Amino acid sequence: SIPFNTFKNAIYLSSITFEENSQLSNINEGSFYGTNSLISIRIPSGVTNIGDYAFYGNSSLSSIVFEDGSELLNIGSYAFYELTSLMSFYLPSSVKNIGSFAFYHNMRLNIFSIEESSELNSIGSYAFYGNSSLVSIYLPISVSYIGAEVFSYANITIYAEATEQPIGWNNQWNPLNRPVYWQVGTYSEYNDFSYAVIGNSEVVIIGRSVNSSSNNL
Repeated sequence: SIPFNTFKNAIYLSSITFEENSQLSNINEGSFYGTNSLISIRIPSGVTNIGDYAFYGNSSLSSIVFEDGSELLNIGSYAFYELTSLMSFYLPSSVKNIGSFAFYHNMRLNIFSIEESSELNSIGSYAFYGNSSLVSIYLPISVSYIGAEVFSYANITIYAEATEQPIGWNNQWNPLNRPVYWQVGTYSEYNDFSYAVIGNSEVVIIGRSVNSSSNNL
């Protein structure tokens, strides 16, 4: 385990390497808070928890990679708050919870990839608030709870596997009425694009670059 606030405000820390077959299981609260020179990190597969504020405000962090076979279960509140250099994030399928404000105001975040096999259950309030470059997101059927204003001020289209809004989703989860496609049967990625199959017939192609837009075929 990395103890609380271990590298907090270590402003000259630019890289960190974990040994092969690392036994690390927990990145505690505030572990890398304010390490503004950190550019990239590769997180060992055995890490099950990324605590609250773990990478808060890391303005230079542009690459977060999870080792194959990641066992990550929880991303804490404010964990990746205002990572203004981060452009893509690939969520391990094992993750069950994304905390409130977890990816708040990541203005350059263009791709947030959630696999169809995802076990994601809960997304806290304001988790993706202000992510103005985020084009699309897929919400698997396993998501039973979404908090308030999760996608507010994000230029996003939402593709949900559910047939309608689940009763566990906050009534203010989408107050700005960003476009939502329900009953998504397939959501996959190919090169710089992803596509969704709605029901059994309608196919939607989604551009993944900042300047791309959604087009119905």
